[in-house]
Amino acid sequence: MGLDLICRIMCGCLEIALIAFGMYCTGRMWHVYRERRNLTSVYLFFMFLFFGLFPIGFLIDVFFWTLGEVTALYILPYGYTVGISIFSGFVVFSLFFTTEVFARGGTKLSRSTVAIRVVFITFHLSFSILSSVFMFSNAMDYFTLVFTIFVFSNLILFLLIFVSAHSLARWVAEVEYKRPLRYIGNFGLLIGIAHVFSILDTTVSGRYSEYAVISWVFYLMAVYVMYLGFIRPHKRVKELPPSLKTT
Repeated sequence: MGLDLICRIMCGCLEIALIAFGMYCTGRMWHVYRERRNLTSVYLFFMFLFFGLFPIGFLIDVFFWTLGEVTALYILPYGYTVGISIFSGFVVFSLFFTTEVFARGGTKLSRSTVAIRVVFITFHLSFSILSSVFMFSNAMDYFTLVFTIFVFSNLILFLLIFVSAHSLARWVAEVEYKRPLRYIGNFGLLIGIAHVFSILDTTVSGRYSEYAVISWVFYLMAVYVMYLGFIRPHKRVKELPPSLKTT
């Protein structure tokens, strides 16, 4: 059994675990939303939903890649296209959550924050579409370049979450909110690390390397930390601190 096949099996198992736990968290987040009914809860619900769904695309990719080795029927990269498209939804709602919680000034978002949302989403979705187009046309050199830029743009956002959440944790007076905020910050850091290994897998080792396995491990750790930061505190804390309350 070659390393490629071992990594492929491990990636598949980690993807299934991520889907299962992500859907569990989505259900839990729905109950949180029904009680709080604010924009933050809406954004978090869709973050969990898209984060739990995006591995499905890569499971499809594993299936077609394996099928292609046996029957030569692997023609188009269906899985990568589905996975990247769904992950784009996760990134967009992560941006909404970040600007809603950490960049809101008063009752309305500032014009600069709205502009950041528009520019980032346009840039991000454009590179998401381009990466899928190059993947379908088998222009792998262009795909690698565009995919790397796509991932780096995500990396900036999640590192911003890491820095902003830890900064807010130091500022918030209520002790019971400090640990959840640190979990939220660590979620951003773990996603960022997973992105680094995704870049290494794409640019250095190729398909289904040990870098891909490590990347999925960090994604799974990230969704667990999301659960600790966003859902688990809901058992003990029924109200958000003033700094996190949104309409």
